[in-house]
Amino acid sequence: MDIIQLTIMPIVVALIVTFIFTNIYKNKEKVDRGFTFNYFGLSYRRKMIRTLYTFPILIVAFVSLYAASLLSFRYLLFLLLMTVIGFSIQFFYNYKRWRQHESSV
Repeated sequence: MDIIQLTIMPIVVALIVTFIFTNIYKNKEKVDRGFTFNYFGLSYRRKMIRTLYTFPILIVAFVSLYAASLLSFRYLLFLLLMTVIGFSIQFFYNYKRWRQHESSV
C-alpha cells in the first residue's frame, strides 16, 4: 500500500461518516450545556469550544509522532499544515454560524 492510499482512504471514510451523521442530527435539538460525546449533537457554540480544546491534543500527537520518528519530517509537516488549516476553517465556520444563530434568536 502506498502513502496516497493511506492518506485518501481515511479521508473518504471520514467524509462518508460525516455526511451520514449530519443527516441523522439535522433537525434534532442541539446540546449547549454539559458533555456530549457525539459532535453532531452539539450547538455551534459547543462545536467551537470542542475545536479549541481538541487542537492542543493534536499538536501533542504531532510532537509525539515526530519524536518517535514514525513519519518523515516533510510528510509530518504537510499533515500538520493541513490540520492547522482544517481546524482554522472549522473554528471560524462554527463561530460564524454561532453568531448567526444567536442574532436570529
